[in-house]
Amino acid sequence: MEPWWYVNLQDNYVIEYVVLFNRQTTQDRLEGAQVRVGTNTRRLKSNDACGKPVSYKDAMVPAGIIVVECENGTEGNIVSVQLENQTNFLTLCEVKIYGSLNNGKYCAEADLDILTTVVTVTDDITSPSSICIGEDQNVNGTTYSFPDVPLGTTANSIQDCPLYSNKGKNASLATRHCAGDVLTGAAWGFIIVTDCGIETTSSKIQILYETKVTENNSVAVANDLAYLTNNTEDLDEETVQLVAEILKDIVNLELPDENITLDVVEVVDNIIDSGVFDSETSMRETASSFVTSLERQLATMAVEGINFTSVQPHVGVMTLAINTASLVNDLAYVSISDGDSLKTLFEADNINAHYEKTIPLEMVGASIALSTEVISIDQNKTREDEIRVYFTVYQNSSLFISKMLVNDSSEDLPPQVNSHVISASVDAIEIDGLVTPIRAAFLPRFKTSNTKCVFWDFSLDDGIGDWSRDGCRLDETIDGRVVCLCDHLTNFAILVDYYEQEVSGFYEVLAVISLIGCIVSIVGLASTIATHLFFKSLRSKVPQKILINLSITLLSLYLVFAIGIKQTGSRHGCITVAVLVHYFGLASIFWMSIEAINMYLMLVKVFYDNIEHFMLKVCVVGYGIPLIIVTVCLCTDVDYYYNTSYCFVPSGSIRNYGFILIVGILLLFNVGAFILIMHKLTCGRNVALSTRGEVSKRLQTSVGLSVLLGLTWVLGFLAIDADSSSRDAFQLLFCVFNSLQGLFIFLFFCVRQKNVRDAWMSCCKERDSRATRSKCAIVSNTGKTNGIQMTSYSSHDTNITSQNNEYNM
Repeated sequence: MEPWWYVNLQDNYVIEYVVLFNRQTTQDRLEGAQVRVGTNTRRLKSNDACGKPVSYKDAMVPAGIIVVECENGTEGNIVSVQLENQTNFLTLCEVKIYGSLNNGKYCAEADLDILTTVVTVTDDITSPSSICIGEDQNVNGTTYSFPDVPLGTTANSIQDCPLYSNKGKNASLATRHCAGDVLTGAAWGFIIVTDCGIETTSSKIQILYETKVTENNSVAVANDLAYLTNNTEDLDEETVQLVAEILKDIVNLELPDENITLDVVEVVDNIIDSGVFDSETSMRETASSFVTSLERQLATMAVEGINFTSVQPHVGVMTLAINTASLVNDLAYVSISDGDSLKTLFEADNINAHYEKTIPLEMVGASIALSTEVISIDQNKTREDEIRVYFTVYQNSSLFISKMLVNDSSEDLPPQVNSHVISASVDAIEIDGLVTPIRAAFLPRFKTSNTKCVFWDFSLDDGIGDWSRDGCRLDETIDGRVVCLCDHLTNFAILVDYYEQEVSGFYEVLAVISLIGCIVSIVGLASTIATHLFFKSLRSKVPQKILINLSITLLSLYLVFAIGIKQTGSRHGCITVAVLVHYFGLASIFWMSIEAINMYLMLVKVFYDNIEHFMLKVCVVGYGIPLIIVTVCLCTDVDYYYNTSYCFVPSGSIRNYGFILIVGILLLFNVGAFILIMHKLTCGRNVALSTRGEVSKRLQTSVGLSVLLGLTWVLGFLAIDADSSSRDAFQLLFCVFNSLQGLFIFLFFCVRQKNVRDAWMSCCKERDSRATRSKCAIVSNTGKTNGIQMTSYSSHDTNITSQNNEYNM
């Protein structure tokens, strides 16, 4: 028979613990004992099990005390102990049952001996002889917290070892034993602090880097990272790079948590204080990463409308959610100076928001003021009565490592940032092209007569960023403060000897030239397309069909470029323009290569007629392949197409590999085809250059070919090298010839073609006749032309000559 014991508690209780006391000489008799709780007295094994059967290890404890925990509590009035599937003796000295009834605590004790059983029930579960009450205790400045545990058990602290410890996850920071006995009562033992296995700062950060950041542990990771980076002397380049990656993982969760944000600001401040970026140009990307991570976390706070302020020694931040109705005047963010000098370190009361119309410049170290126009733009775009903004001010520019400034060694005194760096952003919208500009004021670190206003443009240098003057200008100097006006929001600073100042006007000239050229080409291409579509005879042959498709792609490119390239106010609109410019730019160069292929087949190989469905195949190539390339780039990162300076793909891998590389390969192909074609048309002829007319014809042929094949695009590749002394010249030539490519096509393939002129003259003479349209449609393409004929140099090669009659220029 299975040995058993049970007690009836009369009422239903939620049982939490059952403590078994056994004689020390017979501990093994409790091995395998199962505690059950329920309401059935006839079949004890049908009641719910409380915990697992007693193991041999638990049964053999020297004190003879076994604690069985009923996980989540087990309800019933019958508590039993049974050696299931055994016939051994069951020996018990005492049983204590802990549970609750009607939110009250009780203790049911059963004192047993071999012959008799006496059961008593009391209402005191907190008996000091049975349980150690959880408490907090401070040891050497560290507080350890422990939960309630029964007598004879060891408790783990609520605090765990840091995530970067060698113990791994959920390792308790300390342990404490609940000692004593049933006579003297339970009492806490000494706190034993766990050796978490923490080594150097670098190894701690390495362990933290290997920990996956989740919403559940993000607060702990951010806190640990802020704590570890306080040891600034231990931070080297490799460790700082790991810190940057951990910070990215934290902010990518986009958690609007004040504790996380405070830690992010502190990490950035610690990194600046470490000085690791002071002279390391190789760390530019890592330095820029800290700026973007900080701004992204602030944006997360701002989008939730959370007001947050943190001022660290090297960086101050603020997020504000303000009702627009209360903003009658400008909203400014100001850092205070020490009179006529900048503060070495920021203090909490040095940085604040300012709502008055006039900012006291004599107190300003750096300030940025948002005009009422910014507020109106935000209100119109978001349709909300609240504006959410976030500000940042950096005590120095160590996170803004400029490649251009470092490389500029033309002066004995190298250019440098001469002020704090301050920024402002409005949540959910991009601010650009303002009529009333942003007003930023700076106190220079030292006096100079060569001051420029700049901002940090993240679209430069493959997304790392660099200083730019686009949209910013020096306004005036008041009370020793330099006042800058900018038509957009970003990181501003004043810069000494910024080297692009000398060429900024030149770039403005290039922009004007490009726009004028595009407009002229649009008119020329539209005329070319209209002419070839209007006259059937001018669109019946393959060369003319290819010309029409090339003209359509170029016309689309010029239209989108001229109308939308500077429309950066709308994010989605700007992305759309960038995608279209990318697509039509690729399509244009593909159709130029198709022109090269067709000319090569007709004029060199002369087996053009053997290719079936030629136009269908080239249309798939000319329009399909660019579409595939752009689609792949969009799937890679659609946000990469957004650029606050202009609506085209910014410098980076997508532009380099998805546009420039492809254009370069096709241009090489076109150059090769051009050489072969010109060789066939010149060296392959038995015609001597005996007359000036022959020389002129060949020269015009080569120019016409270069226009069709887009060889002027090569000038753009010759202007890539920023250090080249001829860069400006190539840029000017590229802008002039490429923006006018549509005009050249119109001149060569419409104006200079006799058959085209004859067609229009015939239409004009008979415009009043009903048969005008039909006559226009059947104008002959025969007869001698005064236009440039690529193969007019030969009279004996009739096969090539017949093919060339289709390519009149």
